[in-house]
Amino acid sequence: MVYVPYISSKLPGYDGPYPVGAFDLELPIDEPDTEPSASFKLDSDDQPLQLESVLFTMFYPTNKKALENKKLIKWFPRPFASTAYGYAKLAEISRTFAGTVPVRRFNRT
Repeated sequence: MVYVPYISSKLPGYDGPYPVGAFDLELPIDEPDTEPSASFKLDSDDQPLQLESVLFTMFYPTNKKALENKKLIKWFPRPFASTAYGYAKLAEISRTFAGTVPVRRFNRT
């Protein structure tokens, strides 16, 4: 048996008429925006949350040859622990809780 955290596993395969490719795209914001209602404060006068760019994954139809030897995409970027702790800090959740993730169990074939 192998235990794999759900959110660190790969996205499921797509069963539509075309294979799907993906890439991450980060775009700068023309006028950076701050979030004054952030519940945590910095020691300096800097804003704790300043939106300077937007990062997203774009999925697009492609051909099968373009996907040869490509790995499936993961739910969350690596390193997973750093990503989880960052979200936990933003949500004011303890690091201990952030390190606890549900797992699924399956038989190794």
